[in-house]
Amino acid sequence: MAVDGRAGMDTVFARLYPGVEYKGGKIDVRVKEERSGGDSNTGSTPVRRKRGPASRVKVEQRQVSSPRMYSVPVRSSREDEDVDDPDYVSPPKALKPPKVEPKTEDSSTLPTPRIDRVHKCLVCGGQGKANKEGRNLNMGEGMQDLKYHYAVCYYNEGAFMDLVDPGQENKTIGGEALELFGLRFKYKCPFVTCSRNTGRGAGKMMGYKEYSIHCGVAHHLLEKVMARDKREGLDEVRAAIILDRKREGISWEEMPEVQVEEVQTCLLCNGETKEGKNLSFAGEKLLQLRYHYASCYYESGVYLAKYPPGEQNMDQEGQPRDVLGRDIKYSCEVTGCTIKRKMGYKEFCIHMSNEHRGLLDILREDGRPGLSNIADRLEEED
Repeated sequence: MAVDGRAGMDTVFARLYPGVEYKGGKIDVRVKEERSGGDSNTGSTPVRRKRGPASRVKVEQRQVSSPRMYSVPVRSSREDEDVDDPDYVSPPKALKPPKVEPKTEDSSTLPTPRIDRVHKCLVCGGQGKANKEGRNLNMGEGMQDLKYHYAVCYYNEGAFMDLVDPGQENKTIGGEALELFGLRFKYKCPFVTCSRNTGRGAGKMMGYKEYSIHCGVAHHLLEKVMARDKREGLDEVRAAIILDRKREGISWEEMPEVQVEEVQTCLLCNGETKEGKNLSFAGEKLLQLRYHYASCYYESGVYLAKYPPGEQNMDQEGQPRDVLGRDIKYSCEVTGCTIKRKMGYKEFCIHMSNEHRGLLDILREDGRPGLSNIADRLEEED
C-alpha cells in the first residue's frame, strides 16, 4: 500500500496505520509520548495516544523492499460499522426489481369528469319515448344505471362480440353467437368472486346477451369498449367510470376462459314442470336429464310393451293395477345392478329405462324431431 499510487489509497493507508507517513516507498514512523503542552521536534502536530505501555513502544523505521497486496477488512455487520468514520462506504444493498403492473388504461390522458353532471347517452342519444333513462344519465350518484345503459347500447351495436367469447358450440363461422337468450346455451360468470357465484345468487346461469352485458358492467369490459369509441364526449364518461372503479379499490382483470353449457327444455313435456326446464348434458346434470326423460315416458304408456306388469298386476284394459308397489313389487334382475331392493311398477320401469339403457331404444323409436339426437348424445356421454 505504501507504493500504491491509486487515488484514495493514501486515505485508506492513513486510517489503517495511524502515525505512519505515506512517502512513496519509505515509511517513517513517529510515535510521540503524550506530554502536557509538549511540541514535537519536527514541528508537526503531535499524535494523541492513550497513556499506557503501548504508548512507550518504539517503532523503528524500515525500508519497504517490495510492494505487497493487502486486503482491506470488510465489516460484516452494522455492529462492526464505524458510523463516525467519514471515509467508510457501506457496501451497496441488493436492489429488488420494481414491480410492474399491467397497464390497463392511460388515465393521464383522460379529462377530469364533472361529477353529478346529467347528460344524454352519447350512443343512442336518449331517443324514444320509452328511453327516459337515456336522457338522464348521471356520472355521480347514478353510476350503476349509467354503466348498465351504456352496456346495453354497446351490445346492440355488437361492440362486445370480439371481447365476450360465446363458446365453440354457440358460434357461427363469422364468430357471432347463434343463440342469445339462454334457451339452448347458458353461461356461468368465470370470475370466482363475482356475486353471481357467491351468496344468494350463486350458480345463476345467463344467456349470451345477459352474460355480455354483465361482463361489461360488473367486470369493466365497458371501459375497453369506450376506449375504442371516438365519439365526442365519451372520454369524460369513461374517465368517470374508471374513477368510480378505482375509488372502490377494484383492479381491471382480463376475461377468463368462457364457461358455457348446452341446455334444453324437455321435448316431451315442453317444460311444464320446473324439472323439465334447463336440462343439461354437462357433468352431473346429465343424470338429471336422463332421469327426467325416463320419467316423462312413463305417462305415455310406452313401458307397458317394453316392461309388461304381468297378469297378476294388470286390469281388464291392460293397465297396471298397483303402480306404487303396495301389494306387488318387482326386482331388477340385470347382472351387476346395485339396486337389490324391490320396487313398485312405476319405479321399476323408470329404473330399467334410466339405468339399463332402455331410454336409448325408446328415444330412437320415437319419431318426433330431436329425440334421436338426444339418444346419441346420451350414448356418447355414457
